[in-house]
Amino acid sequence: MQQGSLAPQPRPAAGRNKPANSRAGVRLHCQRVRWARYGRAVVLSCLIFGVDVSADAASVFVARRGWHIDVGFAVADLTAPLNVIAAKFPGSRYVFFGFGDRQYLHAAHRGAPILLRALWPGQGLVLATALGAAPTAAFGRDSVVELSISREALTKVQSFIWTALSPSQRGAFEGLGGERGIPGPYSGSLFLDSDTTYDAFHTCNTWAAEALHSGGLQIRSRGVIFAGQLWRQVRERAAPAPVGER
Repeated sequence: MQQGSLAPQPRPAAGRNKPANSRAGVRLHCQRVRWARYGRAVVLSCLIFGVDVSADAASVFVARRGWHIDVGFAVADLTAPLNVIAAKFPGSRYVFFGFGDRQYLHAAHRGAPILLRALWPGQGLVLATALGAAPTAAFGRDSVVELSISREALTKVQSFIWTALSPSQRGAFEGLGGERGIPGPYSGSLFLDSDTTYDAFHTCNTWAAEALHSGGLQIRSRGVIFAGQLWRQVRERAAPAPVGER
């Protein structure tokens, strides 16, 4: 046996032969820890200073009323100038807007002749309906869909509805004189004058689809004539949670 054959061999320096990916993993872990701490600090600061992280969230309600679709909002979410209409309904919590043929909506007897006449181009009319209860209580849970949108989108949809009113109707609400709508077919409703044309290819449901599309929602309005065509699109984009009672 050679001398020194059993002598202990020198150990390599700690970490000298560790793979590079091990050091990268340590750096990645440290970065994740720093970001997690930063995220907790942001959330904590929001809680301390009362910042509402969901301040941009809003809702638009879509109601199916048989062959007709309405678009509505919580009164608290109505923005100027459309919010002046809510003043006509003290104590209301929601206001819905629908579109229709002027002659048909004003007709005392809506028989076949009036229905056929509505297929030809004619002046439209906006019907505002105020609710004191939740939309689901008024129309039924299966007939209401709540769509979550941004505040900017909400303003655009409401602007579309406002501009659908005739200039004289808008002027009346802006204090320029004139009738601020006329009583609708039932309590809590109001007919509002409109210059928008109603016909067989631009119906109440076309108008409602255009209103939703104006807010950037992925809703197709072209070719929409019947309520079912719009309702299917709305249901596809509805939140999975049921509409809550407010």
